[in-house]
Amino acid sequence: MSEESDKSVVISDGRSSVILTPAGPPSVGIPTRVDMVAGPFRGSVLDETAEGYQRFHRELVVLYESLSGTAQLTSLEGLFSLVLTALPHGAISVNVAAVGSYVPTIKLEFEFEIDQTYLPAIIARIEQTFLGKKT
Repeated sequence: MSEESDKSVVISDGRSSVILTPAGPPSVGIPTRVDMVAGPFRGSVLDETAEGYQRFHRELVVLYESLSGTAQLTSLEGLFSLVLTALPHGAISVNVAAVGSYVPTIKLEFEFEIDQTYLPAIIARIEQTFLGKKT
């Protein structure tokens, strides 16, 4: 694993991915660089106001334990949204939307699925990367 990936949360199915990397000290939210790959499309945005990592973490834990419901991470400025939703067959839908610009509108939005067994590693990485917990 590279040093960069040691400081990031990676959610991927091998073809599509979203990578969340802290990009500075917390202020209004936690500045987060969001790198996205959706098939042949790639994009990155810097979201200065990503907020709710503690809530997102709690929702992910409940999602994993119950295999129902959703977990959502958003931006105060509306630049980024990440929604994980439990599906009936044990998979997790990952819905990603990021806005690079409003005038003109530049937006990357995509969805992919991961297996629910990926959730414990994602939860642990959020704890280490954004909540300051040591393992």
